[in-house]
Amino acid sequence: MVAWAQNDDMLSTPLTLEAIEAGEITFKNVADGPVSYRVNSGDALTIDSKTTGIIAINAGDKVAFYGDNLQYASSDISSSRISVSSYCYVYGNVMSLISSTDFVNAKTLTGRMVFCQLFISNARLRNHPTKTLELPATTLAEYCYYGMFFGCTGLTKAPTLPATKLAEACYSNMFYGCTGLTEAPALPATTLDVGCYSYMFDACTGLTKAPTLPATTLAERCYGDMFYGCTGLTEAPALPATTLEKNSYCNMFYRCTGLTKTPALPATTLAEGCYAYMFSNCTGLIEASKLPATTLVHECYKGMFYDCTNLRSITCLAADRQASNSTDDWLKGIAPEGTFFKNPSMKDWPTGANGIPENWTVENYDPTGIGTTTAAKAKGGKAFNLRGMKTTGGKRELRIVNGKKMMPIPQSQGTRAEQ
Repeated sequence: MVAWAQNDDMLSTPLTLEAIEAGEITFKNVADGPVSYRVNSGDALTIDSKTTGIIAINAGDKVAFYGDNLQYASSDISSSRISVSSYCYVYGNVMSLISSTDFVNAKTLTGRMVFCQLFISNARLRNHPTKTLELPATTLAEYCYYGMFFGCTGLTKAPTLPATKLAEACYSNMFYGCTGLTEAPALPATTLDVGCYSYMFDACTGLTKAPTLPATTLAERCYGDMFYGCTGLTEAPALPATTLEKNSYCNMFYRCTGLTKTPALPATTLAEGCYAYMFSNCTGLIEASKLPATTLVHECYKGMFYDCTNLRSITCLAADRQASNSTDDWLKGIAPEGTFFKNPSMKDWPTGANGIPENWTVENYDPTGIGTTTAAKAKGGKAFNLRGMKTTGGKRELRIVNGKKMMPIPQSQGTRAEQ
């Protein structure tokens, strides 16, 4: 998905649908006040509150919408809807529904769920080749864009989202199932709120590039399920946050099968369920980034790498896992052999899906990159590199054979096992 920069011409253009072919536009208005529209700059016509307007269109017709309502929805089952029966371009400033005469300067949303599901399931909506859709609000309201473009599979470009301070669930489900999007819009916000990005790109299977996420202090479930099922995503964004909240990353990359490694997770103080199922079913993962926290909390790593069938290397510096369910099923269904780097002071890791997998080599973590074998699980001369992957063991490659590190030395001297 490509996000265009804000276009001054489009900021002064009301929300417009332009017909590519003949059909109908339906506007279900549940707002407390009327909505007006003009076809090809003609006379203003009205869609009264709590009524539905059906507008016949011919190819090339342009229908512009205006309103002076603070809210266009009261719940996810009672929201205003704009739908089209034929292919249409959508562009212009959505704030023309908030201020019919001064929308170019309107930057504040106050109504809860104001644009909730406004264009839901419009597979025939298209981006105009040169004209952009503008969502210029910098002050947001709870659930303001919830599900706004849910299931709009024909959209390939996202509007710019300039807000730096978010509201509860403001972007939740916003692009759910938008399979035509390939790149996410910039998300500059540094002040987050509960569920603000939850499910935002869920099932966006065409998404190949994730946005930068600059926030360092998170909110409860702020990134929950954000990229769930984004199978085209090959690289996760950097996650610099060091202050977490309950379930802040829960399911964030669930079933992102194109990922091969996890981003750095620098937080050393965890929160309940913060990483629960974060990478579950990421079958392309081979290596996990270091988990630096020494004290675990309730369900913090629960299901974190569940069914990551190719994961072969994990570094976990936990020294205290007494919190309930902290590692339940966190390594269930991963690769049958690999290397687990642990905190040297940690003595009570169980074996199995809730701890260290059976048949894995266990190494004491050393920041120099060379650990000390504490539990040799490898059998029959199998060799592993320090990423936990099988290797044929080149003479110049540090590797692990039968639980011992094989140090690279000059070719003429062969390979020596470190005792």
